[in-house]
Amino acid sequence: IEDYTLPVDRSNYYNNAITRGNNQFITTQIDFVSPIGNGGRIETGYKLSIRFTEQEYHQYTGNNPDSLTENISNANNYDYDEYINALYFIYSNTIKDKFKYQIGLRGELANNAFYLRNLDTTSRSMYPHVFPTVHLVYEFNKKHSISLSYSMRVQRPNIFQLNPYIDNSDRFNLSKGNPNLKPELTNSVELGYQFYIEKTSITTNLFYRHRYQMITKYTELLNDSVSMTSYQNFDQAQSYGIELNYMQTIFKWWKTNVSGSFYQTLIDSKQTMVDANLLDDWSWNIKGSFNFTLPKDFDIQLSANYRSPMITSGSMSGFGWGDGSGQGRMEEQWSMDFGLKKLFLKKTLILSIRISDIFASRTSRINTFGSDDVSSFNAYSFRKNDSRQLYISLSYKINNYRSKKNSYSNELEDTFDD
Repeated sequence: IEDYTLPVDRSNYYNNAITRGNNQFITTQIDFVSPIGNGGRIETGYKLSIRFTEQEYHQYTGNNPDSLTENISNANNYDYDEYINALYFIYSNTIKDKFKYQIGLRGELANNAFYLRNLDTTSRSMYPHVFPTVHLVYEFNKKHSISLSYSMRVQRPNIFQLNPYIDNSDRFNLSKGNPNLKPELTNSVELGYQFYIEKTSITTNLFYRHRYQMITKYTELLNDSVSMTSYQNFDQAQSYGIELNYMQTIFKWWKTNVSGSFYQTLIDSKQTMVDANLLDDWSWNIKGSFNFTLPKDFDIQLSANYRSPMITSGSMSGFGWGDGSGQGRMEEQWSMDFGLKKLFLKKTLILSIRISDIFASRTSRINTFGSDDVSSFNAYSFRKNDSRQLYISLSYKINNYRSKKNSYSNELEDTFDD
């Protein structure tokens, strides 16, 4: 546990940081959709995504605010260029109005260049991949159906994970990126059952996911008081479990939606500092929302979520808290939000009020530890942000215009989610 206090005399030290950034995104896409054969449909297309990012970070320190000098060693100036070329093909059809199937293939070539100006070094990566997908659905009747799907997805390392700049804002807990990171690949298989009636919807999925080159944070000791957290590719990880989603209209004015999952995670890693207890884990989570439609155009929503204790290796999901720690175990987390909406002037004027994290319970409590034949360490971190906030918005509808949605593009995004 680390406690920080301000010194009694702190007037002779000044620190000023200046960051400038520039981001440019270019996207070009062409799609072709056509019926084919007896009830079939083909979809094909090409997409090019280009990203240019520049950043300059300068740190100035000194004993007098009028005569600060730049700390060149802490400069974080870089150029990052990313190009992604993708071709896709999808064929879908229905047999006897009962059996629906969709088969797709996506070929992708992604490459990037990361240039550190202050070190005059460049790292380049190229990732060619092919991603197949299969979706099968059989409808027994309007109430019952089953589905089976397979997909392959990719998670490419982002700028912060690739940047080797050492962040020494906490001099006892340093952090940096890894320019040699490889993309993480996931094979996913799901078997689902769906039940629908007028006021009730139940969806259950059994899933299995196999992750290769898993991207995760990894902490190691540099000496007896300083640690370094970076990113590594662990060999692989497997997870399997069950997901459940339940939607119910209790009354016309009261609707509820509850979902949750229960799963096991198994990790294979050659990293010697990873404790065996951090390679096998059972965890679960649940979240729900309750919507109330009240007289005089009032709507109220109450939502809550809970996540059980879990290992942090390879997990950047959940609440999104706990970033900054490597291999370890995160304690349980929960939060609750409240929303209110009121319509005025024949439903054209909308007032929305939302309070996030009503009880200010969003905290991150993590134990990070590891050991080998030579040394071992155990660190505890507690983080809390100002997550209880009030949002107020007012909007006015000039007309009832709604933009048209491109159905096949939406299906493509769901099928080939990056």
